[in-house]
Amino acid sequence: MKVTCTRKLHFDAGHRVMGHENKCAHLHGHSYQVLLEAESILTESELDSVGRVVDFGRIKEIYDPWIQEHWDHGFLLHIQDVDAIDRIQGFETGVTTQKLYLLDSNPTAENIGIFLLTSPNFVTQLQVYGVRIKSVTVHETSNCFAKVTR
Repeated sequence: MKVTCTRKLHFDAGHRVMGHENKCAHLHGHSYQVLLEAESILTESELDSVGRVVDFGRIKEIYDPWIQEHWDHGFLLHIQDVDAIDRIQGFETGVTTQKLYLLDSNPTAENIGIFLLTSPNFVTQLQVYGVRIKSVTVHETSNCFAKVTR
């Protein structure tokens, strides 16, 4: 029997898909939902002494502060998307400069999922608890999502 547990996180962010053939080539935003499915990497038992893969709160402690600081209410853009970067960097909110996070790839749901699954920072922190993320599902809308699995 294989046991996993899943934690859902939320963030709101804008992006654009550089080179997209339709409306996603424009700057726009989503209310993202991310599902992080964890599995044990321990060989002795898939569950801890309490009967869990990992406390759901541990997944949130590792991922959510980083997501809130870097992505929530900001823009995710491809590092080569110079036009969009210039526009976002030139936008002043009156309180602070617009939050911007640059990715090495287009900020598609698939690439966001790959980032969350493979980022060494997250992987290392989870290993302390004897778990790893098995899959990441990124919902851009209620109808459109991508799943990345090990």
